[in-house]
Amino acid sequence: MTVRIHMHNARGRISPELETKIIAGVNKGIALLSEHAEIRDVDVSIIPSDIVHWNTGIGGVAHGPESCAIYVVTYNDDLSQHTCSNLAAITIHELHHVLRMRTFEYTGTSSWCGGSIVVLEGLATQAETFFGFGKPANVCEVSVEEVRPLLKRLKPIAEDTKADFGWIYETNGLPWQIYKAQYPMGYHLVGAYLSKVKKNPIEALGDLWEEIWVAGMKELDI
Repeated sequence: MTVRIHMHNARGRISPELETKIIAGVNKGIALLSEHAEIRDVDVSIIPSDIVHWNTGIGGVAHGPESCAIYVVTYNDDLSQHTCSNLAAITIHELHHVLRMRTFEYTGTSSWCGGSIVVLEGLATQAETFFGFGKPANVCEVSVEEVRPLLKRLKPIAEDTKADFGWIYETNGLPWQIYKAQYPMGYHLVGAYLSKVKKNPIEALGDLWEEIWVAGMKELDI
């Protein structure tokens, strides 16, 4: 296993205390995921940023099959929001993206469609739950009935990379805390698929998004 962690802290915005918590959380996520999947040749960057979830002060993004970034706020005095568990969960989420993008020929996000994005996020959010962190903050208590109309709306254009599916990056009337509708949409869709095929989100890493979409939609009767 080769995972390089890069702390972007040239100006010292991340305190030594917070840095210790961050590294511990990231390493916990790596250790948990590595028990179920091979993790090698990945760069994880820790970056001070405001691009974080309101409830945790933490965010993340996968840049492709080689790297991901974990974002943390640094100006909040309540360092308790940067818990080891929250950092481990977001690390698992982003590394799941990285590993999934290694299961097919990665040609950039421009080749993705609404269906594949919803499935990608569904697998990653389900991975957080699988490892014992509960429902992610960007899923909240949103029910399957609340996302059913949104999945139905996406269904006719799910495979079309040219379609206007940008609305999945908005809340669409769901609680503002979810940040983007794609998270609870994917969580429930993929959850239905995993239940049907009796897999966990790590075992389903390489499953085709079309397969997950069709089976999940059928299970949800959409």
